[in-house]
Amino acid sequence: MLKRSRLFRILRLIACGLFVIAIPTLLVSATVHYAATSERLYNYDFNRYHIDEVTGIDRAELSRVAHEMIQYYGSDDKKINIRIKTNLMMIMS
Repeated sequence: MLKRSRLFRILRLIACGLFVIAIPTLLVSATVHYAATSERLYNYDFNRYHIDEVTGIDRAELSRVAHEMIQYYGSDDKKINIRIKTNLMMIMS
């Protein structure tokens, strides 16, 4: 009987430890997922760092690129192919 209660105590400690590890992991992964799939966040950073002025790419084109990147993150594709039109040239990645 004593061995059985000790076993349950060890299992309970392991379960609690896994729970303590799982909660921060869930929070971090949810935050990263939100950041990677939020078009609003991409546009905010484009505006914050004046990407349209620095690169010569207009805001509509930047929004399109953000949308395509988000679609890529949600797909099973191995490679991404986005063409960007600037005032200067065509950029391919």
